Amino acid sequence: MKTHGAPKEIIDELTKVKDFEVFPQNWPVVVWFTQVSDLMRYRNDGACLGLDLPQIESDAKLSERDFTDAHYHGLRIMSKAAARALNKVNDD
Repeated sequence: MKTHGAPKEIIDELTKVKDFEVFPQNWPVVVWFTQVSDLMRYRNDGACLGLDLPQIESDAKLSERDFTDAHYHGLRIMSKAAARALNKVNDD
């Protein structure tokens, strides 16, 4: 975030440890997202475009990941939410 020019107060707020609940049916998606969050795509101006889906497909095949359509849909939702959050920091 610092690399993209986020102010210190926003970085501090976003990096605070916060407790939250994850419904059991969503846990596989949360784990999957944390394992592939380094596969986000960015424009030249630093805007986040979300997960690189061809890379996600390759990663899933190479790691022999067992996932359902619901898991994939959840991953897309998390990717979009993460991109919006990252872009909000970049816009402020």
